[in-house]
Amino acid sequence: MHKTGNNQNFNPAIHNLVNEIIALKDLSPSPSVNKLFSALVSAVIQNPHLDQYTEKDLEKIRDKCEKAEFELEKYWAEKIVKSPEPKIEINNFPYLDNYRELTKREVDLVASSGYIIQEDTKCLFVGSGPLPLSVFEIARQTNCKTYGLDLDKKAVELSKKYQKN
Repeated sequence: MHKTGNNQNFNPAIHNLVNEIIALKDLSPSPSVNKLFSALVSAVIQNPHLDQYTEKDLEKIRDKCEKAEFELEKYWAEKIVKSPEPKIEINNFPYLDNYRELTKREVDLVASSGYIIQEDTKCLFVGSGPLPLSVFEIARQTNCKTYGLDLDKKAVELSKKYQKN
């Protein structure tokens, strides 16, 4: 699964990780799944050149990553809403700081266009998922009114339960 020919950006570590991830049948959080995705993120951060892959291959990779992220969020949303202390449990989510940082970057990116998200702003987050951290982070960071939207019924159900906590 990669383009043929002499590719100076070919990264065998990323290639091997991608092949292992593509072969996964179950993307639910587990030590082995977590290890693979953590290794992939680290490898891509160090060498972000993915031009060794065709568009079709990249679509397969994105599809697996989207499904794995959904499974991760679903697992944690269920864990948080079932917890006797949900506000404490959310702090155990291993990627909470990543979500906060990414949200800050998104808010800054919007601001760089000249539009400032503020208290009277209404933000719609499309594809908010079962653990709508980005929705809550945008509201926390900007004091704006936020709305989450998702097509997946399980995601909407968990999101509503999460919001109540």
